[in-house]
Amino acid sequence: MQPIHLAIGLVEGLVTAAVLCYVQSLRPELLGSAASNIPIPYGLALKNILISFVVLAVITGGVLSIFASSYPDGLEWSMEKTAGTTELEREGPVFAAAAQAVEAVAFMPDYAFANDEEGSPLGTAAAGIIGCIITVLLAGGIGLLIRAFRTIPHQKKEAA
Repeated sequence: MQPIHLAIGLVEGLVTAAVLCYVQSLRPELLGSAASNIPIPYGLALKNILISFVVLAVITGGVLSIFASSYPDGLEWSMEKTAGTTELEREGPVFAAAAQAVEAVAFMPDYAFANDEEGSPLGTAAAGIIGCIITVLLAGGIGLLIRAFRTIPHQKKEAA
């Protein structure tokens, strides 16, 4: 399993480096302000960067996800070699409750539309794009929460 995840980590590192180089080439002050813990200058145009990232997210989540491998990944492969199956038997009330909770909240289980047993490419593309949107909303929300808590003045208690 280690070689597979090592290769994945290397590719993710290269993609991260490419994104940082792209941002540095368009808006070096963004990375400079992040490194110096200085707020982003007011009125800084981020439109081109944001549009580029949206287009890349749609291409990655909506188009490239269709070509993702249906073969087991490193974890599934090692489970199959060890236990003879990619999934372990699950029994008991805790597992039943967890399965019921997953069924209740799963937005697009197995990257497919509801009642799509075969998993159409359109369902896979839609799941990728929706996943990108949800991830951006969650990351943005967490960023706003962190920013809000950083701006709250810390009051010191006066000694009695």
